[in-house]
Amino acid sequence: MPEKLVDARLEEPDSSTIKKTIIEPMEDKKDEWLGRSLVKAMIEKIADTLNVNPEIDINVNVLRQKEEEIAKSLLSSGMDEEQVLDSLMGEGYYQSNKALLDTAMSEVEEEFDVALTADDYLIQNVMPGELIATNGYIDEDGNVIWEVKGDVILTTDYNMWSESKKNTWAWIVTGVFLAFVISGFLIRRFRR
Repeated sequence: MPEKLVDARLEEPDSSTIKKTIIEPMEDKKDEWLGRSLVKAMIEKIADTLNVNPEIDINVNVLRQKEEEIAKSLLSSGMDEEQVLDSLMGEGYYQSNKALLDTAMSEVEEEFDVALTADDYLIQNVMPGELIATNGYIDEDGNVIWEVKGDVILTTDYNMWSESKKNTWAWIVTGVFLAFVISGFLIRRFRR
């Protein structure tokens, strides 16, 4: 829903219901997705670094096995990265691998920042024939528009659809063309 319509809905009498049933669960889901994605991307950055520098002594497979635990701990425990990794990987793990872990996290945060700072943008669809249904918004030119927030489309399914009425003239032209082609094949076959 476009931002201005969301703001209008939040000013209505039932806005607390909308906030609790739609907005807050979506924010929670977004935070959970972001946490899991950051941890996964950081582990893959570490794996890439280890492929180039095999002398670094970090077991990426153990990190991959504990990926879900790391993400959950970071989201729910209130501990920082050092505390979480030390609790799951052993005391002093973070400090002994600080340079690699900090570098990987900085690179991942920079990559994610590009996507997460994306402002609202519009997706426009021009339908042939007469538009009869859509879950988007119709502009003054009859085009279907969906307004999308950058962080929302990354974290939730976003189903966009529109339907237009069949063009009768297109069916007639197609029918005439098919009749012409079929008659050409039949005439050719009978001549043999």
